[in-house]
Amino acid sequence: MITLPDPVGQASSGYTDEQLRAIEHTGGHSLTYAVAGSGKTHMLVGRVLFLLEQGVPAERIRVLAFNREAAKEFQTRLAGALPTHRAAPKVSTFHSLGLSLTALFEKHELLPRRRLEASDAVEKKLAREAALAALKEEGSDEYPSQDAFEEFRAFIGLVKSDLLSAADAFRTFGLLPSCAYFVRAFARFEQARERAGLRFFADLLSDPVAVMRANPKALALVTNKLDLVLVDEFQDLSRVQVELLIQLVGTRAHLNAVGDDSQCIYAWRGARPEVMGSEFARHFPGATRYTLSRTFRFGHRVSLAAAQLIGNNRNRMDTLCVSAPSTPDTGIDVIRATSAG
Repeated sequence: MITLPDPVGQASSGYTDEQLRAIEHTGGHSLTYAVAGSGKTHMLVGRVLFLLEQGVPAERIRVLAFNREAAKEFQTRLAGALPTHRAAPKVSTFHSLGLSLTALFEKHELLPRRRLEASDAVEKKLAREAALAALKEEGSDEYPSQDAFEEFRAFIGLVKSDLLSAADAFRTFGLLPSCAYFVRAFARFEQARERAGLRFFADLLSDPVAVMRANPKALALVTNKLDLVLVDEFQDLSRVQVELLIQLVGTRAHLNAVGDDSQCIYAWRGARPEVMGSEFARHFPGATRYTLSRTFRFGHRVSLAAAQLIGNNRNRMDTLCVSAPSTPDTGIDVIRATSAG
């Protein structure tokens, strides 16, 4: 059995029993609910080592992290655990994967060639012009506030992250009637983006997903090329990211996902914690579910207080966070607000 350098507070064997069950999973998809501080990155590194030891080629494993910092940390920890002669699987973010897919589809003339624009100023300019054009077309001489422009930019991101039409997104997210022009403005924004030959970061996911949905040739270039796909922070995935996973996994690969639906903090930009609930079984049927319930980050008082608070959230799995015996007692101070006199 593989062992790793022990993280602070971890069992002397290198893993807890819960971590070992997730690491040594065989057959089918898996979904691991990992509470805060439960060593999920440590477990994922162990999972990769286990797969390599079982003979899965490194090039047939893909690890997807939520952002560049997380991807870099995982690469560093994996490199420190791997023998020097052993190749490591590719670790990337969803957006870097999307960038690679976009380039692949451009090469095969399945997507038009466009320049990636990283400047917020350019996107803001196009969004502002699109909003003003939409209002003018609707016969309004209103000049929106800065907050309204920012809300429209957020709307653009939600449309692209949730795989909805602009009209459906407007209804789904319950925007105020005064924002009805967002639907027309979104169309104007996309037209301006096409004329300028641009892609923004959101398009690195929405464009390749859209072409794979519409064109079997594009999908065939990507799907069923891997054996295992490992995903961290699954609770922060949007529906376009889940769709990309479905296309990547296909009918051959197995998905090993890890997350905590009590820690979803990116709903404002399209994250959907419900993808760890009933939606997961629909997209990845037959998955085995594991739990990392012991935290090594704080003591029992904080765990109990967190359980009382989080218990009010009904849009999550009923997972209890318990402090590991090795964790020191963590005090809780109550600071009462005072009114200014």
